[in-house]
Amino acid sequence: MAKLIRCIEGHVYDAEKHDACPVCGAVPGNDHVPTSSDAASESHAPAPHAAGKAGKPPPPGALARGRLLPWLAVGGVVLLIAAVAVYALTPSEAPEAVAQDGQTDNAETEQTPTQDETAEDRHAESDATASSTEDPRQAEQDEPADNSDTDAAMKEAEHEEASAENASDTEDVSDTKRSLDDELAALRARAEKHLENKDYDSAIADFTDIIRTGQGIASDYSQRGMAHHFKKEHEAALADYNRAIDLDGHGAQAHYNRAALYRDTGDFDKALEDLNAAIDVIGTTNVFYYVERARNHETRSHYGKATADYTKALDLLIKDETASKTDKAWLYYYRGRSKQETILQDWAACDRMIGASENCKSKKVLLGPLVDYLAAVALRPDFKDAYVQAGSVQLDMGDNEKAIESYTKAIEVDPAFSRAYSNRCLAYTIVKKPDVALADCNEAIRHDAKNSYAWANRGVIYSSKRGSKNRNQAIADLRQALKIEPNNNFARQWLSKMGVKP
Repeated sequence: MAKLIRCIEGHVYDAEKHDACPVCGAVPGNDHVPTSSDAASESHAPAPHAAGKAGKPPPPGALARGRLLPWLAVGGVVLLIAAVAVYALTPSEAPEAVAQDGQTDNAETEQTPTQDETAEDRHAESDATASSTEDPRQAEQDEPADNSDTDAAMKEAEHEEASAENASDTEDVSDTKRSLDDELAALRARAEKHLENKDYDSAIADFTDIIRTGQGIASDYSQRGMAHHFKKEHEAALADYNRAIDLDGHGAQAHYNRAALYRDTGDFDKALEDLNAAIDVIGTTNVFYYVERARNHETRSHYGKATADYTKALDLLIKDETASKTDKAWLYYYRGRSKQETILQDWAACDRMIGASENCKSKKVLLGPLVDYLAAVALRPDFKDAYVQAGSVQLDMGDNEKAIESYTKAIEVDPAFSRAYSNRCLAYTIVKKPDVALADCNEAIRHDAKNSYAWANRGVIYSSKRGSKNRNQAIADLRQALKIEPNNNFARQWLSKMGVKP
């Protein structure tokens, strides 16, 4: 039968089954918990100490203390471990601070060697774990470096900072220079456009602005000189050309421009010097430089040299796939004319030569200029001047019908071409067609009253007719030709044949 009692803590339990309170371990108290069977069983209840061991009964509370000691030991160990853990996690300065304030309790330290060793082991494990996960680069940075490495690093940092500042300054200067260069390029392009559009005043103003910046180059002076040149401001043009040539790297253009100015002012010797400098010294291969020098030779009647320069220019132009047929045609024409003049000079020399052979005035040499003229009209069928020159060569070669054909083609291109009419007038006169010839001479004079050869040719026609009226008309026409052109030797010779003074 259960015997319920209350412990000193107030817990109720069965005393038959438990010697002490199963909840708190306390010894039985004096309070009895009455039940309905207490009266019946009271005489049969065992002695209170019957549940103990045989022999001397335990002192009061012994059972409770025996059960509490293990729990107290566990609690103490937990507290000690916590204290050691706190100590291990405390920075190294903490023990030093304790040592300065007072000595630690050696007795307690000696009483717990196992706990201290465990803390040290755990601290070592913690250090090992930390070192295993630590970034080795960070570890190297944390290590103290010697002063030389530190100074070198500082100097390198200062150098990099200075370099960065210099680079920034250089970039600023570079940006500024680039901006100025862009402005000058835009102004120069506008000036060149003005020059191309023949707005010479605006071109001069823009080139002057460029030169005033101090950034003017040889081409700026040369092109401003061109603008002055086109305005016939020769002194200003010459000053600019001279300045351009004084600058380094001026190139051939300045020499060419100054040569053109000298040509226009009649100083052909200086013009030739500049052209020689551009071609022979600087070595330009510009076609028009050779053409300009060839024309300069022609003004001196140096047709052989002119022919050589036209040939060089033509060779360069033929190799140029971008060159137009018109440019090539003109060069053939110029070279043919130069060859023709050379032949006429040679023939004149033959006339002055005593005892000259019959071959001195060979007509075969006329094939040279004729081929050039025919090449010119082949490239440009409307080239009226080339037709006229071809007709003149054919007439000198004695091929009168071919000459008439060439003159007719020139007239078909330009019905008002006075020179073609006057030359065809001569050809019809040679083939004994005076009426047709007279009609052509009248047309030539009608289209150009200053055509001295038209007057001279018509005078020859009238001189071949009978009657004093025709004679007087012939003399009047021949004198009119000399009035227009005093050096017209053809008119002078015919007057002499008629026995009349010029």
